[in-house]
Amino acid sequence: NELEIMTSSNNNHQKLKNSIFFMILFLLGLYGLSRIYYHLPPFSANDLILLKKHGWGGYFPGPRNIEDVKQLKLLITQYTTDYYDFVMIAFSSLYIFMQIFAIPGTIFLSVLAGPLFDVYYGILIVSFCATTGSCCSYLLSKYFGQPLLNYYIPDKLSYFRSQVTIQIKNNNLFWYMLFLRLTPLLPNILINVGSPIVGIPLIYFFLATLLGLMPANFLHVHTGLALSEITDDGLNTRLMYQAVKLLAIGILALIPTIFQTYFSKQLKIVKKKK
Repeated sequence: NELEIMTSSNNNHQKLKNSIFFMILFLLGLYGLSRIYYHLPPFSANDLILLKKHGWGGYFPGPRNIEDVKQLKLLITQYTTDYYDFVMIAFSSLYIFMQIFAIPGTIFLSVLAGPLFDVYYGILIVSFCATTGSCCSYLLSKYFGQPLLNYYIPDKLSYFRSQVTIQIKNNNLFWYMLFLRLTPLLPNILINVGSPIVGIPLIYFFLATLLGLMPANFLHVHTGLALSEITDDGLNTRLMYQAVKLLAIGILALIPTIFQTYFSKQLKIVKKKK
């Protein structure tokens, strides 16, 4: 009994210490972001007037019509062109920070990367940020997260561990990780923080994340670029082209879900045979 009490006390102490560490790290990250954004070059007085005129600011910020969208895109694109390095550093820092701490909103940043950086650079930047942030989350969990995860999500970790054990026996661990990244079978946050705890090597995690998230990154960046290009110029032809592009992107986005459904059915058939 005394041993159990001591073990429980040590675990509670470790959880508290790790929680404080994560909180300090989060606050340091926030401080770093605030310093980066503080040093961003300001918009000119004329650009600020145009930004407010076309929906950036006020009680209900946001574009009100296609003309506002077009003008905002021109202003932000010009700002990105003038201060490309600053914008890229600020964008990447925010993306990686949100990815590390599983803060919702990285999808919107991925969509924004299309009009900001164009397709190819946008995909490269988003892929780099998503992979870097996920790997940082993996390493933090590996060295500091196990007591907290075992306490808060033991059932999910147990399920994840059982699946990984099966894949290791079948020499199929990398392909299983790639499948998890391509489909919504498990939440990304669980994959990020649970992988080191259940024994997935960092190299498998890195490669599966880089390759597995690339299709989603491609779709998000393309979606952002397609949406930003819808204007009232050449409405008939151009709008039809963008509508077809978005429809194709939507169909492609359904493929992982269809794949997941098929995989689940096959898994049930295998279990019934056993």
